[in-house]
Amino acid sequence: MTFADNKTAKRAAKLIKEFVKLQPDPENFFYYKMEKGSLVTGVDETTNVVLVVNRTRSFGFYSQVAYPAAFLASYYRSTGEEVYLEMAKDLLYFLDSCHERVYAMQASTQKLAVASALVGAITDNADFIGMAERASSFLLWEQNEDGTFFDPATRKAMISEEVPLTLRLVDSML
Repeated sequence: MTFADNKTAKRAAKLIKEFVKLQPDPENFFYYKMEKGSLVTGVDETTNVVLVVNRTRSFGFYSQVAYPAAFLASYYRSTGEEVYLEMAKDLLYFLDSCHERVYAMQASTQKLAVASALVGAITDNADFIGMAERASSFLLWEQNEDGTFFDPATRKAMISEEVPLTLRLVDSML
């Protein structure tokens, strides 16, 4: 991960830290929208699917948790500030405790693979390495005989192009 400058990266890391700190029920939910310094939590069920990752729900925008985990791990590598690595690990443990579909949702699974591989490479922790391997296995399982990924009639072509890059990145870290 590349940062435009350290000041911007630090502000982003602190913002993610604030999101984590404000979570009202971090064992079960991760809210990822904020307005005027407060998390948006009081929403109807339809909007709730879009604005929160619910640990037990079979669908969620898991990438909204995986992206910050990858960023925090990268920021830790840049600064050595342990608090950011610990937050990345906590976010990944949360994702791992989510519905099993976290490992079977194309784009989200790619982000999970990268974040867990990054933390696994930093910590040499078997939990995170296993998460990266499990996510990568799903991505490989989805490969077609012609080498593409997913059905182009039902999936965005961009996702198909990202998968080999994700797998190479994960492989290079582990």
